[in-house]
Amino acid sequence: MTVIIMKELKKQLRKKYIALRNSIPKTKLEEYSFKILSSLFCLDEYKKAEAIFTYINTGSEIITLPLIEKALKDKKTVALPVVGKNEGEMFFIKITDVNKLKPNKYSILEPEFCEKNIASANDKTLSIIPGLVFSADKHRIGYGGGYYDRFMAQNKTLANIALAMDFQVIQTLPYEKFDISVDKIITQSKIY
Repeated sequence: MTVIIMKELKKQLRKKYIALRNSIPKTKLEEYSFKILSSLFCLDEYKKAEAIFTYINTGSEIITLPLIEKALKDKKTVALPVVGKNEGEMFFIKITDVNKLKPNKYSILEPEFCEKNIASANDKTLSIIPGLVFSADKHRIGYGGGYYDRFMAQNKTLANIALAMDFQVIQTLPYEKFDISVDKIITQSKIY
């Protein structure tokens, strides 16, 4: 498959799955998020993690605020992504209070960048990876920036788990050599 066809196919899948995800009623999203996070909290990857790298949900993404609050309560280091000044650069910044987060230029809540608060990942880090659509063999299509593919490629020892609704997991997806798959996908009814 040529690069141009691959990019167009991914673009069409992004558009389709954003629309599908946006069609889910808020009450269903809340219900699914609760079920998904309940499953996550039962996993050894969560229980053994000393640090949780996650994101603040936006729009119709699985709601991650309860994860952040529980991880802080469980005395885990919690870090959220901040896009750097250089193209493709992303840092995870440690937080201690969700009330100190500020909206970025995309209106997504994030911590203030502070070099001394940059978190380092290791084999005791659990990373929650966003995405729009996933395959049963754990490939993903994200938002197209490549931030998480680069992050996962640089941090191969940590556990990478995606949170998604059932319809976001399909049989197969197109992927390229630089696309990194996740270790697990948790939906409201299944763990892949």
